[in-house]
Amino acid sequence: VSPWTQWGECDEQCGGQQQRHRQVVRNPQGGGKPCAEHLAETRGCNIEACFFASCEVGDWTEWGRCGVTCGLGHQERRRDLVRLAGAEGLGCTARLEETKACTGGSGPCETRDCLWSEWSEWAGCSCSCGGGQRSRDRRIAQAPSVGGKPCTVQDKEQIEPCNTQPCRADCVDGQWASWGDWEACSRTCGNGTTWRVRKVKHEANECGRPPVGLSVQHASCNVGVPCHESRDCTLSGWGAWSDCTRLCGGIARRSRFIRHVVRGAGRSCEGALQQTQPCDEGCAPELEPSDCEFCQW
Repeated sequence: VSPWTQWGECDEQCGGQQQRHRQVVRNPQGGGKPCAEHLAETRGCNIEACFFASCEVGDWTEWGRCGVTCGLGHQERRRDLVRLAGAEGLGCTARLEETKACTGGSGPCETRDCLWSEWSEWAGCSCSCGGGQRSRDRRIAQAPSVGGKPCTVQDKEQIEPCNTQPCRADCVDGQWASWGDWEACSRTCGNGTTWRVRKVKHEANECGRPPVGLSVQHASCNVGVPCHESRDCTLSGWGAWSDCTRLCGGIARRSRFIRHVVRGAGRSCEGALQQTQPCDEGCAPELEPSDCEFCQW
């Protein structure tokens, strides 16, 4: 790669960046290694100037559209902060928004009276026979403006009778279908619960009575079936002692396990499942203390 170029100009008077570049002079050939270095560097510049920089605002935007299509309204324009003030700089005091009066494009507004909408369609009847009710409504479609007349006081909802024909004289009561099969018991012993369901076979007509009774029936099951017989917890015998963990000053372990868990009113197991003991097989025997003595010349 070539040497670095000179640093370029700073892109901002305060807190900007500048770059320098280098380029590949010779590409690798014949299995040579590619250039590993980067070809551009960027660093900050004019950092000190930000300490004394004052706040700056940008240019005004174009005036926005008038807020009304007729009569008097208002329109706005705004500008943004371009740079915040540094620690020793001056803050911005200029306004960022302006508002002025405007006139709608169609000139003065026309006088409009209040208008009611048309009635909606009739809703469904509350009963199929024997006399029901249905309703419809309307709303204010146009509010008055520029001295227009207010809406006259009128009903917003209308209610009228419907399906006044008498119901049939032969009333039909509702009827249940047969009970379904009992479900499996919730427990295989002790006190369980089962249930069964039934559906409506015939619905009642207008003057008929609905079917009487519940659609779900519950019952106890497996009440007299005893659960597992009581059994005491039993432990296995102790296993062999493990090897000593150290040649000198170690420990050895042995363990046992629960052979049968307790059931019903049986007695629980007592005692530990693991034992440890010290082991010193590799320790040198202790010697009695003796003083140093010289031999004869």
